[in-house]
Amino acid sequence: MFDISFGWIGVAIIVFRESLEAGLVSLIILTYLVRINRRDLSKYVYSGIGLAILLSVILGSLISFVYSELSDVGADLFEVVAGFIAVPVLTFMIIWMAKNAKKIRGELEERLQVFISRNYLIGIMVLSLTTVAREGLETVLFLITFIGSSTFSTVIGSIIGILLTLGSLWTINKGFTKIKLQSIFKYTSLLIIILAAGILFKTVNEMVNLLADNGISLGVLGHLAYYLDIPEGSAFSDKGLIGGIFSAFTGYMTYSTWIGIIVYILYWVIASILFYKTYVQ
Repeated sequence: MFDISFGWIGVAIIVFRESLEAGLVSLIILTYLVRINRRDLSKYVYSGIGLAILLSVILGSLISFVYSELSDVGADLFEVVAGFIAVPVLTFMIIWMAKNAKKIRGELEERLQVFISRNYLIGIMVLSLTTVAREGLETVLFLITFIGSSTFSTVIGSIIGILLTLGSLWTINKGFTKIKLQSIFKYTSLLIIILAAGILFKTVNEMVNLLADNGISLGVLGHLAYYLDIPEGSAFSDKGLIGGIFSAFTGYMTYSTWIGIIVYILYWVIASILFYKTYVQ
């Protein structure tokens, strides 16, 4: 019987967002080649995409292997460190992409024009490789935060995320020139911010537990701020049907320390300001 947790929801969101970015960049390149009647050069684009995916899979497999060899304490420490690294990187990248979305197409087409005019066709493959590999490496980094979830959940979430991406790219391709990249990133960025806040919330509370197990106290900050006496078998526990889905998307837990709540609120204040300045102003 397969072991599945609701972690697949977070995995699906991350894979969808990151693969959508990679897909949009690839679509821009392929659309440009069609427009200048050089569809024959598409093979270089697909080669770059294939290599990027291969590199990401190899890296992900390597990290998964290393994690499986760690002791219980080492695995907990690994997850905490991964969470603290992933959240700021995740937040920075969605803001960076939002600010640069308007000029990405122009910059890509200019570089393609130079490669083609100089007959530097391998440059097309390198361009596809580097742009897609960046998204692939980011995906691997973010998925590390779900490494404690079941493998089956991770696979299911990844498949769902990829299917959503393929459907979205097909739709966009039908009217690609009418789509504004910034509009797409605006709504997916909001989903990622919600998810990142939840990851940070869980990571901080897990850090407190890890420190406490090793005799390190954070004083009042490490004390429980609330504890919901919900049976583990209940649908509203963080592993139940309703609570599990809510937990996977928002980081909901049946308990939290004071520092967990403080950090969660601070992140939302900072993320909200960045989101407002990027998409609203």
